[in-house]
Amino acid sequence: MLAQVARKAWTRQTASGALDETFDAFRHREAQAATRSPQIPEGFTLRTAPRRCFDDLLAHFQAIAGDTGAALDTLNEPNELRQIRRTIQETAKEKGVGPEYVSRICLNQCGRLSPETMPQAVAVLTALKKMQPKTNRRFALP
Repeated sequence: MLAQVARKAWTRQTASGALDETFDAFRHREAQAATRSPQIPEGFTLRTAPRRCFDDLLAHFQAIAGDTGAALDTLNEPNELRQIRRTIQETAKEKGVGPEYVSRICLNQCGRLSPETMPQAVAVLTALKKMQPKTNRRFALP
């Protein structure tokens, strides 16, 4: 995902004539720029960046790619919440239920169609994990 967004940013910059460098050089330079801090003045490369830098890197490349709305969303929504939402999707697939069924669980657990906070997401994931996999559910995947 990060590489795709970085490539989109590089493509946009090279198409406009703002860049004359390879994708790898661009990605390396911009990753360091996105992760610089007083404690780490040289920043991190994509290979050396710790997990805690993912949001900063993603938002940086999204902004360069022209998707500032997504960049703001990335910075406003914690990475942990995105990760647990992904885990909910994977668990639902393992249990053989579709997004409509997950939405019903969300509605029952937190009063909305999707979890917006970590406690809500944990409640939904816990309910999903307690489910026994069945193939005859009303909202089962084909």
